[in-house]
Amino acid sequence: MSVYTSKADILRLLSDIEIRISAAEKTLTQAVRCCQAEAEEIRQEKLSRLEEEARELHVCIDDLFLTDRRKKDLPRVCRIS
Repeated sequence: MSVYTSKADILRLLSDIEIRISAAEKTLTQAVRCCQAEAEEIRQEKLSRLEEEARELHVCIDDLFLTDRRKKDLPRVCRIS
């Protein structure tokens, strides 16, 4: 016993598959864009933190070269022994 599938049925199935693949591709593209945006946001946050830490480190290094008299004027938290 053989099952006959018409050309029209096969074309309809292929069309359905194409539609599903296209929808999946759009979903994947949206997900990739979302991940890229999130990764960029995280990168910017990390960069901002690093820049702030670099500024603080620069201030601490500058404080190392202050005269003892000027060191007394600094807040206790910033003093470096």
